[in-house]
Amino acid sequence: MNCKELEIEVQPEKPFENDLFGLHSFGEMLTGIIDSYADTGAVITINGEWGIGKTTFLRMWNQYLRDNHYRTLFFNAWQCDYYDDPMLALIGELSEEFGQKSGFQDFVKKGGRLAFRFGGELLKGIIKNRLGADLDAVVDEVTDIGIESVKDYRESKNLLEDFKKQLTEIVADPKNEKPVVFIIDELDRCNPKFAVKLLERLKHLFEVPNIIFVLGLNTEQLQYAVQGFYGSAYINGNEYLKRFFDVELSLPTPKLDVYCKSLFASQGIDEYFKKHEDAGWMSERDREATRFSECACDLIIANNTNLRKTYRIVHYMRLVFAGCMHNAPANSDLLFLLCFLKIHFPLSYNKIRYHEFSIQELLDEMERILPNSLLLQVQKYGAPRRMAWLIAKLLLYYNHLDGHGSILDKDFTGSLIEANNKYTYTVKPQIITSETLYEALRWHENNSHAPYEIGIDYLIEKIQLAGTINLPVMG
Repeated sequence: MNCKELEIEVQPEKPFENDLFGLHSFGEMLTGIIDSYADTGAVITINGEWGIGKTTFLRMWNQYLRDNHYRTLFFNAWQCDYYDDPMLALIGELSEEFGQKSGFQDFVKKGGRLAFRFGGELLKGIIKNRLGADLDAVVDEVTDIGIESVKDYRESKNLLEDFKKQLTEIVADPKNEKPVVFIIDELDRCNPKFAVKLLERLKHLFEVPNIIFVLGLNTEQLQYAVQGFYGSAYINGNEYLKRFFDVELSLPTPKLDVYCKSLFASQGIDEYFKKHEDAGWMSERDREATRFSECACDLIIANNTNLRKTYRIVHYMRLVFAGCMHNAPANSDLLFLLCFLKIHFPLSYNKIRYHEFSIQELLDEMERILPNSLLLQVQKYGAPRRMAWLIAKLLLYYNHLDGHGSILDKDFTGSLIEANNKYTYTVKPQIITSETLYEALRWHENNSHAPYEIGIDYLIEKIQLAGTINLPVMG
């Protein structure tokens, strides 16, 4: 069992063995695209939100390419954004693959000269540094630089052509017609200056035949980097970025239910329920595990929770379970709901923790923050019914506060309507079906295997990890 999120293992000859989301076919499609651009070179983006699994896919695909005799480079841009100019970092990555080739050292020198010429904003610097000084002196200095700049332009143009020509020769391989694939990850997390300059260097200096750049990024976040670089929120970052990209792809949406269930196994959640079953505390122990799985998947999927946050929630749940005794009530679905709120909606969770809601306000809050797809019941069974029953349980536990007889609202309990032999409650849902909520409240009041009288504070104590935690050692 892992205490921290570890990288998924990627093995040679079977890189997609641990692929939970069927991305092998996406990798094959992407390989076909890069082959079609080998003659011209290209910049291809793999777009996806943070935590959706871009890095894992790119690592798997990188190994897949190597297994199929492509030459690849994998560059984590975020780890190098302390460089003033990304050009030196790019050349450094190229040296890993081509450093021993004839002419590479001369290529490095040309790159260094280009970085020096393009990296400074000398004219802007002079004006800024001399602002407020003798204007005539500034004009004289700028004039001298202007004359030199014309000559410098011609030299830079020739140097750029030589640089690209030499790069083309270096990556060419008569024995291997496959393009060089330069994978750049985490560009959207870099500081704006580095991110924008890297794109400019790729487009103007490194776009040559036989090199394909594949960028893993979040386009929306990168737009903000563009605006930050130019110091204006009015810059159309999306249109600006399109200048640099030849092909824009989006990583397929992961199957969150598959990912959740894999985490239940890897984080020891399945083992927790097995121990509860062995303890024989409850006759419906198998239903406890099912309720937990349904609740967790419902919340994760309906809220479109990214993979990274999903891991955080399930991993934290594992710590909560480690503080629960195997011979005591589990309340696993309600514990997961509280854990989910703590990480996803911390303000709402803290109001529950400190009893700041009334019963009606808590119901209103749950209907406000949870997606309608989890609440709006269009058929008798399914996620909305499950969530209505879970919210009913939350309301009952919340009403009993600390488990020592403290009641938040003594009028909350159900009242029988003799006319139709049904119960009504003082709370009025806006989205959840009243009939389903009241049915659930009445059932929990009469039949709950985990008595709600222990109060919400008992569950909050578990979520806050306030008790003893016994973590099993697993392989």
